[in-house]
Amino acid sequence: MRRLDEAESNNRLVVGFNKVWDEAVHHHGILFVVEKDYRYSGYSASKEEIVSQYIAPFARYSYIKDAVDDIIEKVLENGGDVEFVDKGVLKNYGRIALIKNF
Repeated sequence: MRRLDEAESNNRLVVGFNKVWDEAVHHHGILFVVEKDYRYSGYSASKEEIVSQYIAPFARYSYIKDAVDDIIEKVLENGGDVEFVDKGVLKNYGRIALIKNF
């Protein structure tokens, strides 16, 4: 939490799914922090596009079962780290946060 607070004061913190997704796909994340049980099902026309939350029915080819897994993969591929925290710890951050590398 100290690192998140410090990043926020330096304008390097991104919160909320859509903003975190956008920064992660553009390789800007050094630390991704997410609550253990947080999932985000959605759909996207391309990997670079913002993922929109999907309720139902599911489109076979554009459906993303858990876009959080995709964010984890993108951050790790680019040399960043991932931390899981208990439910409720990030309630003020929309349950998901990313520290940018610049």
